[in-house]
Amino acid sequence: MNTDQRLSGKRCIVTGGANGIGEATVRRFVREGARVLIADRDIAAAEKLAHELGNDIFALHCDVRLEASVKSVADAAIARWDGVDVLVNNAGSELNRTYDQTTVDEWDMVLDTDLKGPWLFCKHVVPHMVKAGSGSVINVSSLNGLVGFPLSTAYGSAKGGLVVFTKDIAIELAKSGVRFNCVCPGVIQTPMMERWTDLMPDKQEAQAMLRGAVAEMATGEGKTIAAALAAGVLARRGPVHIATANAYLAGRDADLLRPVYAALGLTTGVIGPDLPPAARRQHYDRDIVYGTLAEFG
Repeated sequence: MNTDQRLSGKRCIVTGGANGIGEATVRRFVREGARVLIADRDIAAAEKLAHELGNDIFALHCDVRLEASVKSVADAAIARWDGVDVLVNNAGSELNRTYDQTTVDEWDMVLDTDLKGPWLFCKHVVPHMVKAGSGSVINVSSLNGLVGFPLSTAYGSAKGGLVVFTKDIAIELAKSGVRFNCVCPGVIQTPMMERWTDLMPDKQEAQAMLRGAVAEMATGEGKTIAAALAAGVLARRGPVHIATANAYLAGRDADLLRPVYAALGLTTGVIGPDLPPAARRQHYDRDIVYGTLAEFG
């Protein structure tokens, strides 16, 4: 085993790891020397990926909406590895529908997948990290968790809730040694983004609006990065780009980044690890640091 790899020997769970950003994250983690459990409803795709990547990778069926399913996966990981070092809550479900046409079942599906699922995995995995005094939890939210978009009331509510959940649990466990970070992908070339823009009257205008939302969030050096986003320089990299950020946040190089939420091409809200909870709250919206994901390696 190459000990120079960023995640050498790390025991990692990636939910929704069979496709998209999750698959890219699994591949990057393996490249960095990690052992990975792929938890996904698409068990055929998950097992195919695990078989391709090698003996330290295995797949289990998981519906993150169901506590029994989540607990089964968590228990299997602990039984196999005697602990978990990294949890990536990536599994998600989108809904592109107006608020008044959304059914209760559709609302519940999105909120249960995108918000309750990460909470359930934290409930059943994080106590083991706390006991060990270390660990990294990465919640994959969305730019829509930071700013609003049309046809996204359910999805945006869930992803916005996940951003705040990350902050809250980070404060609650500030002295535990466990890191909690949130990644908020923006204009990333994935099927989910394509489905949303396809519903807009002008697809190119919709994509430009997404890029503009990132630009509005930027100040100082961040505006240079936002300009690159508007030109599509970073967006073309797709899920692999986000996987790079996930690998950085999972590794020991991110020990001082607690908590942080990263939007496409931007890293915001970097807080030192030794601040008391009250000070952490004061700093969330005040201490803003921008940097390209390329800096993450």
